[in-house]
Amino acid sequence: MGKSYSVVNIIRRVVQLVSFILIPGLFASSFAAVGTLVKAIPAGSSSGITRALILLAATVPATILLGRFFCGFFCSFGAMQDLMWSISGKTFGHRIKVSENADRVLKYFKYVFLVFIIVFVWLLGVVTIDSGWDPWAVFGMYFTVTKFTSITDFSGLISIGGALLLVIIIGSLFFERFFCRYICPMGAIYAIVSKVRPFKIKKNREGCGACRICTNNCTMGIPLYQTDKVSSGECIDCFKCADACPRANVKADPKPAAAAAISVIAISGLYFAGNTASTVLADQGSGVSSSQSSSSSETKKGKYTDGTHTGSGTGYRGTTEVSVKVSNGYIKSIDIVSYSDDQEYFDEAKNTVISEIINKQSTDVSAVSGATYSSNGIMEAVADALGVSSSSSSSSSSSGQDNESAAPGAQHQHGHDYEDDDEYDDD
Repeated sequence: MGKSYSVVNIIRRVVQLVSFILIPGLFASSFAAVGTLVKAIPAGSSSGITRALILLAATVPATILLGRFFCGFFCSFGAMQDLMWSISGKTFGHRIKVSENADRVLKYFKYVFLVFIIVFVWLLGVVTIDSGWDPWAVFGMYFTVTKFTSITDFSGLISIGGALLLVIIIGSLFFERFFCRYICPMGAIYAIVSKVRPFKIKKNREGCGACRICTNNCTMGIPLYQTDKVSSGECIDCFKCADACPRANVKADPKPAAAAAISVIAISGLYFAGNTASTVLADQGSGVSSSQSSSSSETKKGKYTDGTHTGSGTGYRGTTEVSVKVSNGYIKSIDIVSYSDDQEYFDEAKNTVISEIINKQSTDVSAVSGATYSSNGIMEAVADALGVSSSSSSSSSSSGQDNESAAPGAQHQHGHDYEDDDEYDDD
């Protein structure tokens, strides 16, 4: 057993722990970024694309070059499954062994699931899946160690997403990397992308005995005894096979320690740099007026009361407060005063929802996939500031009515401070 492999696995555990504490929602954000791109391309929309590209740039290039290091090192959802598997080994001793044929067939399900989401959720919109249905979004929001003590609402856990998360946790006690192997749609994407990687783990079968120790220790159940080079997209580069080999016959090029270092630096550096950049873009976007409202304001008055108004809404973790500036009856800018949600989810919602509200001059806009609660919190806060019904909490939008419309002469009754007392105009 090579010493470098032991060092790599120690590094892997450290990186997993740090990622679990600091960025538990990176998986959910990355998959939501894929959704943003898929929906934007046929629609010809640029909304949210910059953030999506930044997030994917943190993981996809490294996957193309080195393989699925993200899954083996960074994914907190994967780390949770590793923890459950370790606990079950110490608690139950004997765990379920899936046959090679059954394992191979079951692994195709994640590709079927990915196609279903792309076609029926993102492109056709036949099925709507928000954060309440999303087990990895629930995981990312509730397992942020740095904010766990601030949680006061456990409704997210008592939801379909919470129930699915429980199923995955239980499944991980009996099947190693249960979610990663058979369900994970993002894992399906990484598996496809990693097939072209130039660096692969090598295992010369002429140097092997009949032990199959490498296969028995493979986290993803790859039949390593059948190959001289691990080209399978299922490989997550955990190097457990290399660590377990008694003949040191399993090798990687580049060396695992170097590959791990490159991956850690590339993914973490791009992620944090990208998150900072996307936050700046979101801040810049919050004060942009739409061309439609600007040109309209020259000829007629909009329907909102002029002034700077404040309002609040409920996000995933608590209250979101906004300040809305209205001029000549049109929304000119929306600034975030405070929020309680996790930054990566909130920024994802903020970067898209605010610009769409301003462009549409309505809070009846679509929530951002993967950040539904944060999106609804912003829409509700803006609606509260304007003194109108929020599309996030009203069913009237389904009947085609304008949630922003108000009765003639209706005035704000929310106790906010206004610069003047202009009434709503029905124009």
